[in-house]
Amino acid sequence: LSRRRDLERWCEEILCRNELTIYDKLRAYICLIDSMGKNDCPDQAVDLCRVVLENLDCVFTKNQVGRDEEAMSERLEAIAKIEHDDEYMQLVIDLPLMDDREKLQSMTILTRLCGYFMILQDKQSFAMIVSRMARWTFHYGLSLESPVVFAYYAISFIIRGDFAAGALNGWIALSLLEEFSNRKAKARTIFLVWYYVLPWSRHIRDSERPLIAGYHFATDCGDTRMSFFCIFGKLIADLISGRPLRQIDDVCRAFVPQIAQSELVGTLMRILWQTVLNLIGQCEDVNRLVGEGWNELEIALEESPHSPYVKNHFKAFKSYLYLFNGEHKRSVDLAMERQDQFLEDNPGSALGLIDLISRGMPLFDAAQRTKKKRYINASNKIRKTCKAWLQNGNGVGSVVHHGMLFDAEKAILEGKVEDAKGLYKRGIAFASRAGFVQDAALLHERYATFLLSRKINSEEARYHLERAIIFYQEWGAQSRVQFIKQRVSAQL
Repeated sequence: LSRRRDLERWCEEILCRNELTIYDKLRAYICLIDSMGKNDCPDQAVDLCRVVLENLDCVFTKNQVGRDEEAMSERLEAIAKIEHDDEYMQLVIDLPLMDDREKLQSMTILTRLCGYFMILQDKQSFAMIVSRMARWTFHYGLSLESPVVFAYYAISFIIRGDFAAGALNGWIALSLLEEFSNRKAKARTIFLVWYYVLPWSRHIRDSERPLIAGYHFATDCGDTRMSFFCIFGKLIADLISGRPLRQIDDVCRAFVPQIAQSELVGTLMRILWQTVLNLIGQCEDVNRLVGEGWNELEIALEESPHSPYVKNHFKAFKSYLYLFNGEHKRSVDLAMERQDQFLEDNPGSALGLIDLISRGMPLFDAAQRTKKKRYINASNKIRKTCKAWLQNGNGVGSVVHHGMLFDAEKAILEGKVEDAKGLYKRGIAFASRAGFVQDAALLHERYATFLLSRKINSEEARYHLERAIIFYQEWGAQSRVQFIKQRVSAQL
């Protein structure tokens, strides 16, 4: 109930009592750890988690970490040999219940530690904790934390690029929610699976309803921070899937005042909101995130343990904004600066689904205009990554049309005009059918630009620019609509 000082005072009173065992004190420790998380102090929460784990004899010596990694490798090999997903699911469900008191309590702390390492972008420590939780689960059995454990286990597969195995373990995490009644774990599991795992193998729009449900579960059990993350995740899904920008704006207006109390997710939400306002055209400068929602000058003043996390997201949103404002010069510079940083530091984040298109499109444009090797190499690398995503399980997901667009741009570089025309048309058809209106608009616009630059067919170019206007209007990107209308008048 936001009475943090009272909570800390009561917890300290319990923790100072020497006659109590670590098990007697554990609930107080967990309350403190959760309080630190809610108040955006992940580094302090990590330190306290380590203290508690040491008291529970859960340590990470070199030999034990080696055992964890060896067990993880064996488990990966075993999963690869399983022919049917149902067989693996049944194997997990049939695991016994964990009855080791020390390990049960340690699992409660380890799941929290995983979340903080994700925010702190410490991939090595995250992998180490996931390996320990996976080994204990398959060796000692299931616990109340198992849904969250398998959610993090699923994310570890996404990090490896194995989207199919990630999805399988994600579904196991969700199915275990029916076996264990743990309301906080339910909200966390839903957020982790539907924001970090399943968007890499399913249409991003499939995440919207579950994340709303996660918001309600988190609200009902008083986990306000997780409820805010669920709303943020839902809005990211809305943005990627092409939901009307006005609709996203309305939700931001309703929630930003409430989320302001949480520094981390509140800042992320305000950056997202200002990005949407810029796309709509409700700002003085469409290329600077300054306005009602947020002021990008704040990023220079951002000094907290999660500053790199916030700055990473800010640059990702800025790239996306440049993409649809046609600011290719600035976008190219930012793309060359960022490289794969967002994908590497935030593995699995649904926002990563638009990272390749945000960087790749301006880089291909620069490569075609300048023929410079560094732009050609950078754009080809992004195209190769997209190909790998499609091969690893994203073939029915949210980047299929991105791959077609990259192939079309690559064909232009190689002088394959007819191939480029066919690929543009395929990309337009896929994006339109799948509901990605903003991407359909972008494909129409790029195809028109190609036709005009080669002086192939001005009437067909006019048609595609007009279709781009229709799709941008449906999305709500009024500033882009006005730009294209001026372009049609000037060039055609």
